[in-house]
Amino acid sequence: MKSLSLSYLCVLEAALKLAADFNSAGFSIFSISDIHIIGTTACSVDELPELEVAVVLGGDGTMLRAAEVTRKHQIPLLGVNLGHVGFLAEVEKLSLDVVVSAITEKNYVIDPRMTLKYSVERDGKVVASGWALNEVTVVVKAADLPAA
Repeated sequence: MKSLSLSYLCVLEAALKLAADFNSAGFSIFSISDIHIIGTTACSVDELPELEVAVVLGGDGTMLRAAEVTRKHQIPLLGVNLGHVGFLAEVEKLSLDVVVSAITEKNYVIDPRMTLKYSVERDGKVVASGWALNEVTVVVKAADLPAA
């Protein structure tokens, strides 16, 4: 059985179209979104089965949230830019039919992306750590700055 994850945020028209097209192609579709659409099975991150690919509809924020999930499960991630900023997405909205065709026919290449591992230390102790997909921003709070 072929299965994929569909992540979306306020892009129901595109999500409904992709869900219908992938269902017609024999895919089972799982979603961790709070917004349920016909043709998908709602589940938690921990309940996700083994997936062939995760398709993300939205901008960079949606991509980053989906990357958190797919990274843990080593699931290939395909972003369809439906937001205003789309540096991370690989496909534009006009190509939804191409997305379905490429995934259905397994006509795609997985392009591994590098992630960054970071940690913040204070007085020799790690106070925060994690990973980042494209950048890490360091912000100094005014309260932490020396008095002038």
